[in-house]
Amino acid sequence: MALEIEIARYNELLPQLLETSEGKIAVIKGQEFLGAFETMDEAYQALLPKYGFVQCLMRTIRAQQPVYDLTNLHLGLIRVQE
Repeated sequence: MALEIEIARYNELLPQLLETSEGKIAVIKGQEFLGAFETMDEAYQALLPKYGFVQCLMRTIRAQQPVYDLTNLHLGLIRVQE
């Protein structure tokens, strides 16, 4: 699974992050927590100089993550326009 290390690190940090940064965007690359940011632009500005365009975890800090049902997309009943 992609981002296993980053997701595990996020889950380790979550109790603390909920106290200090709920609603902000957490940025994690490997085991490194780069910070919690107000906007996606700020999150990218923290990531890009150090790592460039790489796979990382950017996730809004919340107690429960939303679950999206993409069944209609998988079945071809809806399309996403490019």
